[in-house]
Amino acid sequence: GDYCSYDFIATKDDKLIKIQVKTTEKIHENGAMIFSVTSRNYYEYKIYTNQDCDYFYLFCLENEKGFLYPINRPHSSHITIREEIPKNNMTKGINFAKDFLFENIINTLA
Repeated sequence: GDYCSYDFIATKDDKLIKIQVKTTEKIHENGAMIFSVTSRNYYEYKIYTNQDCDYFYLFCLENEKGFLYPINRPHSSHITIREEIPKNNMTKGINFAKDFLFENIINTLA
């Protein structure tokens, strides 16, 4: 089929919001949920940009939690979400689950 850079479209106040869905199976031993946010096929390897979609919907199969992550936030080929502070107590640059929980931010979409 045709390549489409988003999986579904949501509407809010007559605005179309393009969303790309990514999943991870488990929470790693260090407490991190790591989502690959690339697309691969026989012809290309793609890292999504704001030209492709507006948000990632990130879903963890192990804990059945969903997150909305804006495409314009910094990311590379993976996005890591954590529910707890890492063992090294670093908080700067960490994506905490509470800040991206679907149910917490769905009504704040512009």
